[in-house]
Amino acid sequence: MPSPAGITAVFAGSLAAGAVSTLLARTLARRLGIVSRPNPIVPQHTRPVAYMGGLGAGIGLAAVMLILGSPLPARILLPGFLMLWLGTLDDIHPLSPSGKFLAQAAVSATAVMMGVLAPFTGLAVPDGLLSALVILLLVNAFNLTDVCDGLLPVLMLVGCLGLLALGSDPWLAAAIAGATAGFLAWNRPDASIFLGDGGSHLLGFLAAVLVIDPAYGVPGTAMSPWRLLAAALCLGLPLFELVFLVVMRIRKGIPWYRGSPDHYSLRLQNARVSKWGVLGVSAAIGLILCAMGQLIIRTLPAVRLAVLALAAAGFAVFGILLTRMEPQREE
Repeated sequence: MPSPAGITAVFAGSLAAGAVSTLLARTLARRLGIVSRPNPIVPQHTRPVAYMGGLGAGIGLAAVMLILGSPLPARILLPGFLMLWLGTLDDIHPLSPSGKFLAQAAVSATAVMMGVLAPFTGLAVPDGLLSALVILLLVNAFNLTDVCDGLLPVLMLVGCLGLLALGSDPWLAAAIAGATAGFLAWNRPDASIFLGDGGSHLLGFLAAVLVIDPAYGVPGTAMSPWRLLAAALCLGLPLFELVFLVVMRIRKGIPWYRGSPDHYSLRLQNARVSKWGVLGVSAAIGLILCAMGQLIIRTLPAVRLAVLALAAAGFAVFGILLTRMEPQREE
């Protein structure tokens, strides 16, 4: 286990690399005209903002891992690049929902075939399918959550902390957290660069790596349901966002994949919570969920069930409160 000083040094180096590479990515995006135009779904989005933040964070991460002498293996580098490319393509020329999902599934399957998978059952086919499902869920959950300045980077930072505590590779977790923090320096409210779909796809895939990859993910000869639930809690808010949006859109008769202002962060802002307030609330909830994840794997089964019940009740209450913060404008 690396020393706290070593992990801190990796985080600091990755932060610096991520900040510099994000600044360069912002300059490149502006010169190429790769910008996000004002979006009617997001009332605060009133001016063009550069995309390609994911490129900056990705370069910062890759550079630091290379300097450490532990370059990212092909099973992470290639699918990560493909996720980044797919999302960036969608930023520039929006894909159809079905085409985008099929492409995500193809990249997820590629990652699994290259070795990014957890031994859920010990059987090759079920393990591969479950691992691909984890990647797909996290990629789409992260993609849907990224609608508020600084929100996804903050949740990624909290998630990295929680997954590190569960036993995920400390070097990779610290490097991802640092690169994300470096990006956050330019993405904090009011943002001068967005992750874009490219960045949210990349971060979602990296979160999946920290959960299921045999070398970098949550350890264990078999991925027990408790460890998977603990990891899910560490990434609980993006997963909640995915479920909440699907439920709200179905209730409104909107296709689940169609954009709408029902995101939890937009509903909080509609209730006059500032962007910084949304980040604070989200970070606090995320840290509480990470603590619950730790309890799940360190206590008796009866206590684990009580923690899960408490988490479920908390999500239910949060969801009910959000339904009372009806957004004022829809697509």
